[in-house]
Amino acid sequence: MRGGDTASALAAGCPVVVKAHPGHPELSRRTASGAATALDAAGAPAGLFQLVEGERSGVRAVRDRRIKRAVSDRRIKAVGFTGSTRGRRHLFDLAAARPDPIPFYGELGSTNPVVLVARTTSSRRPRRALPTIRSVAPSPSPP
Repeated sequence: MRGGDTASALAAGCPVVVKAHPGHPELSRRTASGAATALDAAGAPAGLFQLVEGERSGVRAVRDRRIKRAVSDRRIKAVGFTGSTRGRRHLFDLAAARPDPIPFYGELGSTNPVVLVARTTSSRRPRRALPTIRSVAPSPSPP
Protein backbone atom coordinates (compact mmCIF):
# COMPACT_ATOMS: atom_id res chain seq x y z
CA MET A 1 0.00 0.00 0.00
CA ARG A 2 2.87 2.38 0.71
CA GLY A 3 5.34 0.79 -1.66
CA GLY A 4 7.09 1.83 -4.84
CA ASP A 5 3.97 2.15 -7.01
CA THR A 6 2.30 4.46 -4.51
CA ALA A 7 5.46 6.49 -3.90
CA SER A 8 6.03 6.91 -7.65
CA ALA A 9 2.46 8.04 -8.27
CA LEU A 10 2.54 10.52 -5.40
CA ALA A 11 5.96 11.86 -6.45
CA ALA A 12 4.51 12.52 -9.91
CA GLY A 13 1.60 14.40 -8.33
CA CYS A 14 -0.97 11.70 -9.05
CA PRO A 15 -3.74 10.80 -6.62
CA VAL A 16 -3.78 7.26 -5.24
CA VAL A 17 -6.86 5.18 -4.37
CA VAL A 18 -6.08 1.98 -2.47
CA LYS A 19 -8.50 -0.86 -1.78
CA ALA A 20 -8.05 -2.46 1.64
CA HIS A 21 -7.15 -6.12 1.62
CA PRO A 22 -10.03 -8.16 3.07
CA GLY A 23 -7.59 -10.48 4.85
CA HIS A 24 -6.20 -7.71 7.02
CA PRO A 25 -8.54 -4.70 6.99
CA GLU A 26 -7.28 -3.15 10.23
CA LEU A 27 -3.68 -3.20 8.99
CA SER A 28 -4.90 -1.59 5.76
CA ARG A 29 -6.70 1.16 7.74
CA ARG A 30 -3.67 1.87 9.92
CA THR A 31 -1.29 1.92 6.98
CA ALA A 32 -3.58 4.27 5.04
CA SER A 33 -3.97 6.52 8.07
CA GLY A 34 -0.20 6.76 8.42
CA ALA A 35 0.19 7.63 4.75
CA ALA A 36 -2.55 10.29 4.92
CA THR A 37 -1.04 11.80 8.07
CA ALA A 38 2.43 11.98 6.48
CA LEU A 39 1.04 13.57 3.32
CA ASP A 40 -0.95 16.09 5.34
CA ALA A 41 2.16 17.00 7.37
CA ALA A 42 4.07 17.49 4.10
CA GLY A 43 1.42 19.91 2.85
CA ALA A 44 -0.04 17.63 0.17
CA PRO A 45 -3.54 18.42 -1.13
CA ALA A 46 -6.39 16.90 0.88
CA GLY A 47 -7.66 13.63 -0.55
CA LEU A 48 -4.47 12.82 -2.45
CA PHE A 49 -4.43 9.36 -0.84
CA GLN A 50 -7.72 7.49 -0.32
CA LEU A 51 -8.68 4.08 1.05
CA VAL A 52 -11.77 2.15 -0.02
CA GLU A 53 -12.94 -1.06 1.61
CA GLY A 54 -14.92 -4.01 0.31
CA GLU A 55 -15.24 -5.63 -3.10
CA ARG A 56 -18.20 -3.50 -4.11
CA SER A 57 -16.46 -0.30 -3.03
CA GLY A 58 -13.38 -1.27 -5.02
CA VAL A 59 -15.42 -1.98 -8.15
CA ARG A 60 -17.39 1.26 -7.71
CA ALA A 61 -14.14 3.22 -7.32
CA VAL A 62 -12.71 1.80 -10.57
CA ARG A 63 -15.98 2.33 -12.46
CA ASP A 64 -16.60 5.83 -11.09
CA ARG A 65 -17.22 8.39 -13.85
CA ARG A 66 -14.38 10.52 -12.49
CA ILE A 67 -11.95 7.66 -13.15
CA LYS A 68 -13.25 7.36 -16.71
CA ARG A 69 -12.85 11.11 -17.16
CA ALA A 70 -9.32 11.01 -15.73
CA VAL A 71 -8.18 8.08 -17.89
CA SER A 72 -9.71 9.78 -20.94
CA ASP A 73 -7.96 13.11 -20.24
CA ARG A 74 -5.37 13.86 -22.95
CA ARG A 75 -2.90 14.97 -20.26
CA ILE A 76 -2.81 11.44 -18.83
CA LYS A 77 -0.06 9.46 -20.55
CA ALA A 78 -0.31 6.08 -18.75
CA VAL A 79 -2.39 4.22 -16.16
CA GLY A 80 -1.10 1.99 -13.36
CA PHE A 81 -3.22 -0.40 -11.35
CA THR A 82 -2.65 -3.11 -8.77
CA GLY A 83 -5.70 -5.20 -8.03
CA SER A 84 -8.42 -7.44 -9.35
CA THR A 85 -8.68 -8.80 -12.84
CA ARG A 86 -12.11 -7.15 -13.24
CA GLY A 87 -10.73 -3.75 -12.28
CA ARG A 88 -7.78 -4.24 -14.59
CA ARG A 89 -10.00 -5.14 -17.52
CA HIS A 90 -12.11 -2.03 -17.07
CA LEU A 91 -9.14 0.33 -16.83
CA PHE A 92 -7.28 -1.40 -19.67
CA ASP A 93 -10.33 -1.01 -21.90
CA LEU A 94 -10.59 2.70 -21.04
CA ALA A 95 -6.90 3.26 -21.81
CA ALA A 96 -7.10 1.30 -25.08
CA ALA A 97 -10.33 2.98 -26.24
CA ARG A 98 -8.84 6.47 -26.29
CA PRO A 99 -8.26 8.14 -29.66
CA ASP A 100 -4.60 8.09 -28.59
CA PRO A 101 -4.31 4.77 -26.66
CA ILE A 102 -1.96 4.92 -23.68
CA PRO A 103 0.08 2.27 -21.86
CA PHE A 104 -1.55 0.35 -19.05
CA TYR A 105 0.67 -1.10 -16.32
CA GLY A 106 -1.07 -3.69 -14.19
CA GLU A 107 -0.18 -5.99 -11.34
CA LEU A 108 -3.21 -8.16 -11.25
CA GLY A 109 -5.47 -10.51 -9.37
CA SER A 110 -3.06 -12.20 -7.01
CA THR A 111 -2.01 -12.34 -3.42
CA ASN A 112 1.66 -12.31 -2.54
CA PRO A 113 2.92 -15.89 -2.89
CA VAL A 114 4.75 -17.76 -0.16
CA VAL A 115 7.30 -20.32 -1.30
CA LEU A 116 9.00 -22.85 0.96
CA VAL A 117 12.17 -24.34 -0.47
CA ALA A 118 13.79 -27.60 0.61
CA ARG A 119 16.23 -25.85 2.98
CA THR A 120 13.31 -24.19 4.76
CA THR A 121 11.46 -27.42 5.40
CA SER A 122 14.34 -29.31 7.00
CA SER A 123 14.87 -29.87 10.75
CA ARG A 124 14.04 -26.82 12.98
CA ARG A 125 13.09 -24.39 10.23
CA PRO A 126 9.37 -25.26 9.97
CA ARG A 127 8.81 -23.56 13.36
CA ARG A 128 10.22 -20.36 11.89
CA ALA A 129 7.90 -20.61 8.88
CA LEU A 130 4.69 -21.18 10.87
CA PRO A 131 3.95 -17.49 11.63
CA THR A 132 4.15 -16.68 7.92
CA ILE A 133 2.05 -19.71 6.98
CA ARG A 134 -0.57 -18.78 9.59
CA SER A 135 -0.76 -15.24 8.23
CA VAL A 136 -1.95 -16.53 4.84
CA ALA A 137 -3.74 -19.78 5.73
CA PRO A 138 -6.48 -19.94 8.39
CA SER A 139 -5.49 -23.30 9.91
CA PRO A 140 -2.37 -24.86 8.44
CA SER A 141 -1.36 -28.42 9.03
CA PRO A 142 1.87 -28.68 11.00
CA PRO A 143 4.81 -29.32 8.69
